[in-house]
Amino acid sequence: MKKVLLSLGLFVGIVLSSYAATDVSSSHWAYDSINRVVNAGYMKLDASGRFNPKGNIDRFEVTRMLASAAGYDKLSSEQVNTVYDKYAKDIDVYANSRRHWQNSSNKQIAYLLEQKIYSNGTLPTFVIVTGDGKHLIRNLRREEMAVYLVRLMGKEDEAKKANYDIDITDISSIRSDKVPYVKYLVKAKIFSLNSEEKFRPNETMKRAEMAIALDKIMNGINVKTETKPEPVKEPVEVKKELEQEINLDEYIDGSIKSILPNNKFVVILNPETKKTKLFKFAEDVNVYIDDVKMSKVDLEEGSKVKYILNEKSVSEIRVYSESIESKLPVVVKEDSKNMIGVVKKVVIARSPILYVEEDGIVRYYKFYDDKNILGLRTGTKLSYNKKGKFIENFKIIK
Repeated sequence: MKKVLLSLGLFVGIVLSSYAATDVSSSHWAYDSINRVVNAGYMKLDASGRFNPKGNIDRFEVTRMLASAAGYDKLSSEQVNTVYDKYAKDIDVYANSRRHWQNSSNKQIAYLLEQKIYSNGTLPTFVIVTGDGKHLIRNLRREEMAVYLVRLMGKEDEAKKANYDIDITDISSIRSDKVPYVKYLVKAKIFSLNSEEKFRPNETMKRAEMAIALDKIMNGINVKTETKPEPVKEPVEVKKELEQEINLDEYIDGSIKSILPNNKFVVILNPETKKTKLFKFAEDVNVYIDDVKMSKVDLEEGSKVKYILNEKSVSEIRVYSESIESKLPVVVKEDSKNMIGVVKKVVIARSPILYVEEDGIVRYYKFYDDKNILGLRTGTKLSYNKKGKFIENFKIIK
């Protein structure tokens, strides 16, 4: 079933001057798109008439946007309740156990589950529970948003089958399961790369960017889907990030005192002088947590770090949950099914990490979005399938 309900004549014909956001000038790069999506009801102004174009988008906000664009507002109350009743029990598991859950979005969540824009695995990602028991509403990253937008367009199968020859310089930072969606939207010119041909998958999606994407999708942009074979490249020796030898003597010790709200600056405490200093993150800063490449948004205040300065900017920062001198875990790349292991540690972050002991060797794995690891404890015995450094499925062995 096609997800997007296109009322092109009505949508395109909206008078742009029918609303006035107090914080968006007519010279703003997304001005026209913001006008159209607000007037169409896909995105809202706040009570003071502000659009907040640089603001992040959390999962409850994007639910309201996607549901509206997918036709939720055209349903009768009876139709809405019928769909909600189908998914109410699944939603209530999290609505009743997570603080800050916004119940006003429950029926729209159910509608997106029915439309297969969301899956049941999406539910535990709305509010995450950190290791110290905090409940946090998650913001959407750009690579996550790519999946939902392709599904909104009803183009998921097409995106997965396509093989576009697109040069994205930071493609190694995009999770492998998200690459087809990102390439599809870049090819369709719904998402743009920056001047360095980077997609920036781990940056949070901004409201102005969302306005542009929804505007293009709801205006029925002509998506060219012809595929091209990937060019044959000469074999090169790839530097394996997880296998490189790290000389920790080159790093500076410290601990994160605070991270400024815009994620551009960090305050680091020097353990010897007990003084703090403000540093700027380099634009392409490398962030590692237990030697797994992560993002700035995964850093937490109070973490002990080792970092490198490059012209007074932090170019690399590493966080270890255990002593640096301890034996670092091993990650393997081959795929295997029906593996048996014992949980040694769970690191709750934007991309959760699970440490598992297999045949006496501790390895760590990451999860696809639809895996809920909350409730796993040290010592839990698991059966699971693995694909590279990701766990796709797991069952607790009692």
